[in-house]
Amino acid sequence: MAVSRKTTSQSQLVGNPVPIPESRSYIDPSQIAAKKDQLLHIVHIPTSKTVGMYAYITNFQDSYQSNWTREAVYGRMDPLCGYQNTQRVITLGWQLVSADLREARVNYNKVKRLIQMLYPTYKKLGSYRVIGSPPLIAIKHVQLISSIGNALSERFSGYLIGTLDGLSNQPDFSVGVYEDGNGIYPKLINLSFNFHVLHDYDLGWDGGTAEVINPTVPGNVSNNPELNEEAPTETPAPVPKDNDSSPEAPVAEPEDDLGNQSDADKEEGGALPGEGESNDVPVIIEDSDDIGFPETELPEQDTGGPETPRGEVIITLPPKA
Repeated sequence: MAVSRKTTSQSQLVGNPVPIPESRSYIDPSQIAAKKDQLLHIVHIPTSKTVGMYAYITNFQDSYQSNWTREAVYGRMDPLCGYQNTQRVITLGWQLVSADLREARVNYNKVKRLIQMLYPTYKKLGSYRVIGSPPLIAIKHVQLISSIGNALSERFSGYLIGTLDGLSNQPDFSVGVYEDGNGIYPKLINLSFNFHVLHDYDLGWDGGTAEVINPTVPGNVSNNPELNEEAPTETPAPVPKDNDSSPEAPVAEPEDDLGNQSDADKEEGGALPGEGESNDVPVIIEDSDDIGFPETELPEQDTGGPETPRGEVIITLPPKA
């Protein structure tokens, strides 16, 4: 037996002592997107027919291709290159999701209108029909797909003009459908197309000023100096002068031919082992790899003292006369 929510609350049905509101408000997200002008707007230019879709974007590719002619000539290793143009193609994929039967009908009819936009207009010539206008399309979706041109009327300001290769319409029946008599309406529809842009504004660089002709494109976003300025070049660290007393990393003084420490090293690190106690001054020679000399194998010597660390050799100088 069906229970009307208007007369019987959920708490009465399940015996829940906590009252639950019988009605809950539902906000259609497509209406919010329409107020913010965030719908995917598509216009059939010959007829000015429009369709606005609350699109869940699943794929967006904004591709640019520079075309050149490359002619190979005899005796020249590199071809002769001639620039032709730079073309822009936008690949867009999106989903239409329906929350109820009413929205499913609306989305179904929007897809049908979009398919109709792929065809041209015809005019009668006697008993025949000839093409009047090709099916040019204009699209706008926030700043991702927009234009600064004014080829269209003020009503369609900001729309990007171009042509479609076609349309892929793929309902997803795995998530179910809504039934209406003998008809069914998918809950989820996947759509995609390739849009070839026809720019109605100038592109490129001004040869006299070396500035971009239209700095707000692509994207139709206002010029922001903080985003468009080049990154500052890293300034190299200043080289200290001879009389510069600023604290810098100490520079090691060169060692003499025997590898003895310099006077500055003695003052900083203290006296050498055994200095001032005996005429036999043990000298430690650092590993040859650290000072840039080729490594030389030295014969092992029995110094009679403690074990010498690896890579160090102790040499005993003869007593002074």
